[in-house]
Amino acid sequence: MMTGNPGKDNDWRAFWDNGTSPLIEFNGSNTFTFIPGKAFFVISKNQIVINQNVSAVQLAADNTYSIPIHNEWNLISNPFDKTIPWSSVQAANSLTQPMHHFQNGSYNSPANLEPYNGYYFFNSNGLTALKIPYSISGFLEKRDSPDKKELEIKLGSGNENKSQVTIGFSEFAEMGVDLLDIFSPPSKFCEINISIHNKKIETSYKYLKKEYRKEINKGQEFNILVENNSDRNLIMFFSGLESFIDYETYLLDINRSKSYDLKKTENIEIENNMKLKSFQLLIGTKEYISQKETNLIPNEYCLYQNYPNPFNPCTKISWKSPVGSHQVLKVFDVLGREVATLVDEYRSAGRYEVEFYPVSGIRNPASGIYFYQLRAGSFVETKKMTLLR
Repeated sequence: MMTGNPGKDNDWRAFWDNGTSPLIEFNGSNTFTFIPGKAFFVISKNQIVINQNVSAVQLAADNTYSIPIHNEWNLISNPFDKTIPWSSVQAANSLTQPMHHFQNGSYNSPANLEPYNGYYFFNSNGLTALKIPYSISGFLEKRDSPDKKELEIKLGSGNENKSQVTIGFSEFAEMGVDLLDIFSPPSKFCEINISIHNKKIETSYKYLKKEYRKEINKGQEFNILVENNSDRNLIMFFSGLESFIDYETYLLDINRSKSYDLKKTENIEIENNMKLKSFQLLIGTKEYISQKETNLIPNEYCLYQNYPNPFNPCTKISWKSPVGSHQVLKVFDVLGREVATLVDEYRSAGRYEVEFYPVSGIRNPASGIYFYQLRAGSFVETKKMTLLR
C-alpha cells in the first residue's frame, strides 16, 4: 500500500490509536493492515496514491456492517463506497458522541462519513463493535434538544474559526460525564487547538469539547487549554454571553495572573508559536469572581527562566511580584555592561512578561551569554540566557 521506507527519518510514518496509550507507530504487525472500517494517521514525504480493487463488505441481516472497536478513542473509516450520515450511525448504536475529521491542522465534526476518509470517534458506551448502516431507513430518529445555556469559546483569525469549545448548563446535566458532554480528540498533530480539561471526570481521558453542568450556584470554574503552534497570532472570541447576563463572566490568564471581564472584552489575542497555555473560565456572582481574582496574586517575588533559551531573534522574560513596587529589569553582557533596560517603572502585584529583542537595546549584541536582572524593592535576582546568531 505504501511505497518507500517507514520511519522518522525516512519516507513515511503511520500511527494507530488503541485508546489507552500514546499513538502506536508502524511496527510491521497485523495492526497496520488496512481492513474496511479502519483508519490511520499517515505522514508522507510523497503524495499518497492508492490504486487497488477491493471487495464489497458483507452486510448483516439488519443491513449493517460492524467495525471492531475498543474503549475510548478509535480511528475509523467508512466501509462503504457511498456517503453515510453520522446521525444514522448514532441511532443504530445509541450514541451521542460526534465523529471528528482532521484537516489542515485542526478538527471539525462533519455530518457524514465520506468514503476513503478517516475519522476519530470516542467510544464512551463500552461498545465492542460499531454498526454502520448501509441503508439509513429506520435508523434516523428525531431527538428533542433540551433547554441549555451555552457559552462558546472560539479560536481563529478573521472570519476563520479553527477550533472551539462549549460550556453550558442544563437541568438534564449530571455529575461526571453525561449524554450532553462531548470529548475533544487528541491534539498530537494539531497546529491549533482549544479544549476543556476536567480532571474530576471518571474517564481516564479528561479532555472535552463540550461540557455541561446542572447549575451555576455561586459560581463554576472551567479549565481551558489553548495551543497555537502556527506562525501567526490568533484571536480568542466568545458568543453566548447574553445567556449569563445575571452573572459575572471572567477569563483568568493563569500564566500572567491577569483577568478579563468578558462583558467588557470582545476578544483576546493568542500569541503564535505557543505550545500550551492555561486559562480559567469563571461564571458566577461578584463575590465568587472576586475571591478567584484574589487567589491570582503571587505570594512571593520570582524571576523565571526566559523562553525560548537559547533564542534567536527574541525571547520572553517573565516574573511575578506579591506587592506593588518600582521594578527594574535590565540585560547585561558578560562584562557587566548594560545592553537594554526592559522595564523601569512602578508595577502593582501580579505576573508580567516582556519580550527582549537584542537589536532594540543600547548595543547590538553578538552571539553568546547574557544576563537579565530584576530589581523590585529589596528583591534582586539575576539569570543567564544565550543568544544564537
